[in-house]
Amino acid sequence: MHQTSTTTIERLARLLTIYARLNINQARMIVAERISLLLSTIAVTAIAIGLGLLALAFVSIGLGHLLAVTIAPVAAYLYVAAFYVVVTIVVIVFRRRLIIDPIARFVSKIILSSPSKHSV
Repeated sequence: MHQTSTTTIERLARLLTIYARLNINQARMIVAERISLLLSTIAVTAIAIGLGLLALAFVSIGLGHLLAVTIAPVAAYLYVAAFYVVVTIVVIVFRRRLIIDPIARFVSKIILSSPSKHSV
């Protein structure tokens, strides 16, 4: 009986070790998945912002030229600049609602969400 108990305890210890290793590997995979999702989102956002700023620069120049036809060129470019100042002020005033809260929700959703069904 003593030998059977020892064998059972050894088998249980091995199974617990295997279970612990599997849980550690699953945690590593979940962390890797979430980090890669976060980094890919940052990369796509950075590329989109860069291309958007480039397009915005060309649209601003075009708008300045278009307004320069009807009013003095200096005033046209000042109107375009004033528009960007107003937009900047609005973004600063509403930064929590426009920037901070969506980023916090996204990051907390990634970090705190339960593992997907495809994770093993």
